Amino acid sequence: MAGVPELFVIMGATLFLGFIGNYIFERTKISDVLILFGVGVLLGPIFGIADPVFFRELIPIFASLALIVILFDGGMNLNFFKAMRELSRASAITLISFVLTVVFVGAVLHFVFDWNLLIGLLMGAVVGGTSSAIVIPILAKVKGSEHVKTILQLESALTDALVVVIAISLIEVIVAGSFSPTNAANTLFGSFSIAAVVG
Repeated sequence: MAGVPELFVIMGATLFLGFIGNYIFERTKISDVLILFGVGVLLGPIFGIADPVFFRELIPIFASLALIVILFDGGMNLNFFKAMRELSRASAITLISFVLTVVFVGAVLHFVFDWNLLIGLLMGAVVGGTSSAIVIPILAKVKGSEHVKTILQLESALTDALVVVIAISLIEVIVAGSFSPTNAANTLFGSFSIAAVVG
């Protein structure tokens, strides 16, 4: 595992690259994600400066930290009263789009590519959500209706929870051959309850 000094150096370098990437995006409209991805490819596979094994250990830390910062920033820019007014509509859109995506992807993989139905549904659950890590930063940089932005932010946050719970439930079914709707419902309810209280 990386030491504390190495972690601070990596975090500082990442923040600096993110700042540069955002500056370039503001001037050229080239996505800062592509810039960071390109730097990673250059430092890793092409020039061999960075050790992939070293960074693999840091992925859980950086992924969690990035998601916390993104969701916190998105929440700070979200009007609470507008969010409450749009919550029911966003929930309906989330459920409909998620269920349709899971069923469609599962059906295509099962009937067209001859996959196992449960594995096809699992793939549908994995790709069925719009990631808040992608949606919220994009919405912060585009001009548009605040009403639409609010719904999209809520929808992306809700699907994050749905993707995790449904995917884990399907994995339980595939591995153990059994499924507990009660456990899935408790996990989903618990996640939203804790998030609501902390928020």
